[in-house]
Amino acid sequence: MVFSVMVSIHDDTDTRHKCQHQCRLRLHGKHFFVSTLVYTFSAPVEVYLPSTRFSLGHFIAMNRRAAAAIVAICVSIKMRRRKKRSVWVKDWIKRRAQLGAYNQLLSELKNGDPECYKNFLRMKHDDFQYLCNKISPAIKKQDTNMRLATSVEERLAITLRFLASGDSYRSLSYLFRVPQQTISKIIPECCDAIYRFLKPNYMEVPSSEDCWKKNSEDFKNKWNFPNAIGALDGKHVVIKAPQHSGSLYYNYKGTFISYKYCVNGIS
Repeated sequence: MVFSVMVSIHDDTDTRHKCQHQCRLRLHGKHFFVSTLVYTFSAPVEVYLPSTRFSLGHFIAMNRRAAAAIVAICVSIKMRRRKKRSVWVKDWIKRRAQLGAYNQLLSELKNGDPECYKNFLRMKHDDFQYLCNKISPAIKKQDTNMRLATSVEERLAITLRFLASGDSYRSLSYLFRVPQQTISKIIPECCDAIYRFLKPNYMEVPSSEDCWKKNSEDFKNKWNFPNAIGALDGKHVVIKAPQHSGSLYYNYKGTFISYKYCVNGIS
C-alpha cells in the first residue's frame, strides 16, 4: 500500500519557505519504509490529508525516522476514520440458499424450461455438469466454522452468466445474492480453470502438415470450399478506453471496444 503525503515547509515568519514536497512512503505490514529521499530542513513541518492539518513541531533533522513517524500518524488517523462494519453479512445475502438465482431460478428452468436454461447459461444442463466436474478441483473451496463456501456449481453459474450477458459484478451480486467482492474473485478463478482444463482438448492447434491438410479436406468435403484450413471470426469486447487513446478504440455503436479474433477448424 502506498501513501502520498504532502509536507509543507514554513519559516518562522509564517511565509512559504520553499515549495511543497511530496514524499511517497510505502507501508509493508507494520513496518514503514521511505521509498524516496527526505530533505533536511530546520522549520515547522505540517502534514496535509483531506480535511486534516496538524503540526508535528520543529524537526532539526528531517530523516527517515521522522518520515516514518509521519506515515504512522497518517495511517492512525485513516484507520480511525474508517467506518466500522455494521453487519458481517447482509440479511438478503444470507437468504441465498432459498432465494438466490442458482437455487431458485436455475432449478426452476432446469425442470420446467430447458430452452430458457440453455439461454441463461448458454449451455445445456448436461454440459454444465460436465464442466463442473472438469474444473471442480481448481475452484472448490472448503467450508469453515464461520460460513459455508460458495458451491462449485454456483461459482460456475455466476461465471457463465457473466460471459453470456456481460452484466456488471453489482448486477450479478443482486441476482445470485453473492457479495460483489466475492464475485470479483470467483470469475477470474473460474475463467482461468476453464481455460487450463479445456485447452488441451478443445483448443488444440494442428501440430503437423498432415493435420492442416486434413482440415482442408474436411472443409472441401463438408462445405465444398477447397484450400481452406480454418474459419476466422471476431468478437467485440467492450472496454474502458485507455488514457490519451482518442478514437483508436471507438466503435460505431458508441462504445470503446477491443477486437479479438479466433481461427476455428471444421470440427
